[in-house]
Amino acid sequence: MRTLPANFTAESLKQHNTAPWLWLYKIQLEQTQVSTPTAFLCSTDDEVDFLGETFYPFPITHEPIRQDSGGDLPQTSLTFSNATREFIRYLETGEGLVGRAVQITLTHQATRAAGDGISWDFEIKGAIATNEVITLRLEYPEFYRTPMPQDLFTRDRCRFRFKDENTCGYRGTLIGCDKSLNGPDGCTARGADEAAAGNVVLHPARFGAFPALPRNIR
Repeated sequence: MRTLPANFTAESLKQHNTAPWLWLYKIQLEQTQVSTPTAFLCSTDDEVDFLGETFYPFPITHEPIRQDSGGDLPQTSLTFSNATREFIRYLETGEGLVGRAVQITLTHQATRAAGDGISWDFEIKGAIATNEVITLRLEYPEFYRTPMPQDLFTRDRCRFRFKDENTCGYRGTLIGCDKSLNGPDGCTARGADEAAAGNVVLHPARFGAFPALPRNIR
């Protein structure tokens, strides 16, 4: 790992390098139309390969994630060495890196090859630079700016509106549906009603869920 300047102390920059837990940091430095330069850093003595990416040793640490009683978004601060000045230009040209993404990952030496780990995604809200260190103030991205999935995929509950002609398609006399596949008032029962009435049997083929999805998704 790169050595700290002589004026550093254990208190000025704590190192999370106690094996076998590994802290990994991805810091978005720029955003261009053709590329997204990113720093891959770790607080260990050696390079760390994780999920196809290589993280390089560097004096870096972060504070515990905290949230105040006022309900503000969780936040933390990330501090790393400025001795080499290699990151200062990104702060100067990128308005303090405000709005850039930072991902902090904790993995274990024994299981990292399998991709096991937990990650926190933050957004840079501010930066302070001295001759010794750079400190980034991080917060969770604002909820209303976070991309949300357009559709919800479930295995047990139909997502269609009952009797909608473009999705459900049921035209029988039964009222309501419990949105299940094999429940007493579900999709299979609607198919039995269609068959008894001599109509085209559309159900449960029109069931609007995904029964093949595994029950437990990691």
